[in-house]
Amino acid sequence: MNTYPRRPELIPPSRNLGNVPLKDLTLNWSSNDPDGDELVYDVYFGREPRLDEKDLLIRGTHETMVDVSLLKRLDYSTKYYWKVVAKDSYGGESTSYTESFTTQMRADLPAVTPENPRSGASDFDAGRRSLSWKTSLPLEYYPEPLYFDVYLAEGQSRHSLIGTTNSTDIVIPSLKGHTTYSWYVVVRDASGKEKKSEEWIFRTSNRAPVIDMKYPFAPPGQSSIPVTWSVVDPDGDSVTTEVFFGAEDEEPVRIASGRMTSVFLSVWTRGLVTV
Repeated sequence: MNTYPRRPELIPPSRNLGNVPLKDLTLNWSSNDPDGDELVYDVYFGREPRLDEKDLLIRGTHETMVDVSLLKRLDYSTKYYWKVVAKDSYGGESTSYTESFTTQMRADLPAVTPENPRSGASDFDAGRRSLSWKTSLPLEYYPEPLYFDVYLAEGQSRHSLIGTTNSTDIVIPSLKGHTTYSWYVVVRDASGKEKKSEEWIFRTSNRAPVIDMKYPFAPPGQSSIPVTWSVVDPDGDSVTTEVFFGAEDEEPVRIASGRMTSVFLSVWTRGLVTV
């Protein structure tokens, strides 16, 4: 004697059944067969509580979940009903109760606020190479992708588009140190509707020069040797060098300053050179 499958138990698609997001909307359920028979499921989905063949969403699936958003175009602020019929291979079947939920309201484009750098920042790292922002609603709330156009300007120059992204951050061109910039974001959807953010200002911090010392070797008989170095400033600034010299166990004293990249020292003087 065949025993019917257990009545499928429907799992709510969201904690808030009055505002279910449209994006990636999945229906899940559970059931089993007392005889251990393999089960298949018919899923019904529609706008009326009396679901019939016209509302059949999928037939004979072995899965216990279905992504409705891939099979059906869903509307905002709409109440939907669904049920599941479990069937075994011997003609036994059982039907779940009919459950319902209401989809999310249509949302306006989100407001955008800066995350990094913050508005008014005066110490932004010019080597960071990215900008990021926050949205008033999570991007997952929108069933269709949003696009963010990012505009940047140096000083009082005109803003120019530096890129478009679907995320809340973007890679930017190289920035100059100790320079003021302004930027803003335009968010838009696939229909062409758009919203512009406020303009935000930040200033990059000054970056220290990078020094590469070349330590000399004094061959026999040479009375003096050159100590040389190279200096690179990441911001392209003009660099002035101060040279300090002294014994390792003494406070070094300044022996030269200017835009030089080398000094000559007596081989009879032993000490530490600091640039």
